[in-house]
Amino acid sequence: MIQLQKKIVWAVLMSVGPHEEWSGDGHNKLATLGFPIDGIHDKWSGKWLGIWVVPNNQLSDVVAYLWLCIIEEYGGMSIQLTMECGSETTEIYDIVHALWELFDLGLPTDNIPVHNLLRSVHNVAIE
Repeated sequence: MIQLQKKIVWAVLMSVGPHEEWSGDGHNKLATLGFPIDGIHDKWSGKWLGIWVVPNNQLSDVVAYLWLCIIEEYGGMSIQLTMECGSETTEIYDIVHALWELFDLGLPTDNIPVHNLLRSVHNVAIE
């Protein structure tokens, strides 16, 4: 029996405003040439907050370091961070939650997930 893949339903990207949601992802198309890329993108503005060629974009400490660099550069963090669910996101997941607790933004985390993990094909803001 042949299984058909489920069709991905596309929708308009919605965001409340700047820095409400950042999307992060690694791109490996050039990794075989020695250029693995990682980037962070603001969903509302479409602006690349940072894009880097790194030695390995699948290491959690590399991804976390780049995200912390963006926080330092902009003097704050997004309300929500969206990334694909990979091994490189484990460290950043813990840091995001720790910073939310530390700064207590007063936002209901029941309704607004602090860190949204998606399959890569659904992380369309950065794909």
